[in-house]
Amino acid sequence: MTDWELVGVPYTSMARPGGIAEAIGALRSAGLAERLAGLGVPDTGDMELDAPSGERGPSGLLNEQALAQLVVTTRDLVSAAHGRDRAPLLVGGDCPVLLGALAASADDEHRHGLVMVDGHEDAWPPELSETGPRSGFTSTSMCSRRR
Repeated sequence: MTDWELVGVPYTSMARPGGIAEAIGALRSAGLAERLAGLGVPDTGDMELDAPSGERGPSGLLNEQALAQLVVTTRDLVSAAHGRDRAPLLVGGDCPVLLGALAASADDEHRHGLVMVDGHEDAWPPELSETGPRSGFTSTSMCSRRR
């Protein structure tokens, strides 16, 4: 897979819309899409995702329904990109997008790589999260089995 495509992920795990979900818009305003287009990377637009509810679900996570939608939408989008022999460049501001990308890669018999660039620690054990958003322990979920 050598061809890339830009995909915006306007998602937040926090209680209110905005904030980190606006990262892709800010990056586009700064010229990201144009610079990538100059390298042959098309911009496929943003995922359509529900706004956060601000409510905790049965597991204690904020916005469980929106999180589930994000994972399924990302999984489907990444699988479709792989089917076109393309590599999706998922750009947003919140780490749970990795869960859908990993799920799609696990479904595929080909080997895929994953690069994550982040600005904070994502390896908290879920039971120690004081705020409850999924973004604080995405890496823990991906890399370990918790009982």
